[in-house]
Amino acid sequence: MFHLRACFHVSAKLYRQPVANCIINRRQLFRTDVVTVSKTSVGCENKFAHAVLEINPQCRVLRGEQNDKNDVASVAIDFDQNWRDLTTTGVVEWLETIKNYCKQNGTTISDEKFDEFVDVCTDRCFDFTDSQLIQSLQILHRYPLTESPKSRNFVELWNALDDACVERIDAWDFNTILYVCDHWHMLQLGRFNKFSFRGCLKIGRKLRRLPPHQLVQLMFYLSIRRVEILDMFEIEINLGNSLDAFSLDEIAVLCMGFFKTQTKFKDQELVEKIFKRTIREIDTVDDLAFTCILKALRYSLKNFHHALVLEMLNAADGQLARLSTLTCLHVALLGTHLHICHQSCIEQILHRFADDVQAIRMKDLERISYVMGFFDFESESNIANRLCQQFLAELKNRVDDIVRYPKCFALSLHYLSLKGYHDEEMISVALSPSFLSAAYGNQTRYDNELFGLDSFVKINLKETYTGNQLTEKNRQYMGKMLTEYVPDRNKEFKIGFADNLLLEVKETSDELCTHSYFAHSLPHFSKPDIIIAYDRNSNTGIDIAHKLPPLYTGKIIDRSMLVDGLDTDAADVEIVNVIVGGWSSYIRGTEKVNGFNRQKIEQAKMLGLRPVLIPWFDWKRLLRWERKMYIERKIKEALQVK
Repeated sequence: MFHLRACFHVSAKLYRQPVANCIINRRQLFRTDVVTVSKTSVGCENKFAHAVLEINPQCRVLRGEQNDKNDVASVAIDFDQNWRDLTTTGVVEWLETIKNYCKQNGTTISDEKFDEFVDVCTDRCFDFTDSQLIQSLQILHRYPLTESPKSRNFVELWNALDDACVERIDAWDFNTILYVCDHWHMLQLGRFNKFSFRGCLKIGRKLRRLPPHQLVQLMFYLSIRRVEILDMFEIEINLGNSLDAFSLDEIAVLCMGFFKTQTKFKDQELVEKIFKRTIREIDTVDDLAFTCILKALRYSLKNFHHALVLEMLNAADGQLARLSTLTCLHVALLGTHLHICHQSCIEQILHRFADDVQAIRMKDLERISYVMGFFDFESESNIANRLCQQFLAELKNRVDDIVRYPKCFALSLHYLSLKGYHDEEMISVALSPSFLSAAYGNQTRYDNELFGLDSFVKINLKETYTGNQLTEKNRQYMGKMLTEYVPDRNKEFKIGFADNLLLEVKETSDELCTHSYFAHSLPHFSKPDIIIAYDRNSNTGIDIAHKLPPLYTGKIIDRSMLVDGLDTDAADVEIVNVIVGGWSSYIRGTEKVNGFNRQKIEQAKMLGLRPVLIPWFDWKRLLRWERKMYIERKIKEALQVK
């Protein structure tokens, strides 16, 4: 941990430096857009998707023609020759020869001795025939890797070839455009080059009429760009009309296009079809295909999909042993959006993670911690508690990962705290100014989880914790930005189910106790509660309006803050904190509150408050005249607890 603190103290500025963008003349100094990946950093999802395209004989993609021959003769080059005398055919031939030279001599195109040839190639490529231009892209793909796509000579070459391709978009048909897009993908430049963007836009004019093989290929290149540049609903319509024409793997590639462009499915009938198709083929579904489908479905879920989600989890229950840990993680996450905790699935998945904690990626560690904390997962095997202990120990060995993914570290600590597991030294690192600067830059709005972690040390660890904490200014800003507004029937805003429930409980509390107030007693939980200073002797409320802090200030409310200075004897006053449990506060199909609300109730007790939970399912069953007696009974039950 000392080493970790030192890392953030020294390098806080390093991890928030912006990458410069500049667009300048192609033939002199080429644009250097944000390109930070090399050709070797191909994600496993992209590899899977490209393999799916290769299987389809109708898709024009690079299959085997990009491979080099092994019997290349030794190459000698006269670098003093007049390169400008070359014909276009000669330029392409020399592009191949220089590639062989680089491989044999352990150098790259960035070497300055290739400068003159590169200048000629960037000028003459506009005169290439279509086949020569495509051949040049294939040759360039086989060149030894440069340090980055922005390396000298290489950046000039690919920018010039990019512009030459753009000039021919209008003359090329869709199959040719998609074929050339594939070359840019294999060069690992599909996210940044102009041709892929403009080519997709041209094809996007005919989305409803694209045949299946072109649609799936187009969606793959859209997923690489990670930006929604086309009308995705048009794609949904095409997909819905021809879903049976796609294999499940191709459906997965299409799903990948949706979740990577952060687009939800709008057609709920299509969502249902994808659910049922996947369930039908669950016994043979590929790992990565299943992962892609789960991501897209989870992103598009609505409340009425709960039966389909449960059916999917039941079907996946018998498949977990053969699926990868990553796929198992997304099975576990599927139920979180609709609060469906599938006991058997989660139990098996946690055992999978516990078997090899050292191999878990930082992001996956954070996500599975969220699952355990959110569901407040418990089982006879006690696997969740054992895994939380393992994670805390493992985080101390992940200095490099924490420096690279600081937010995942902070979020993991918060989710583990929901299960009651913490490490004060690591929390102090996560709340240190250097860590916050590295993770969030100069902004003062942090994640709600960081707000919760800071509140955890102020409430749960107030007797022992001596480490870093958020500043009062930070908390005030987060209280303003992250807590939800207090509902008001007199406003013009539409009152939803949760707000109406909260107002009904408040109005009934007013009838019972006269003095009840909306307040964010625990501001790191976004929903407001109802505070009542309850006089045990008279069974009425006490006016404490002048003692409550203003709304949205991020200030934690404890008992002493409200009781000190009252005319009534403090021993006779109880501060009742009425917490309205909406449907999102509970695990679906049970009366068990989720991990966040369990922590809220426990922290209210630690602050000297008397938490009173009003479940939505009880409240909605009551007649209006029964509600006052119900709240009174719940308050008296809370006061009897020692």
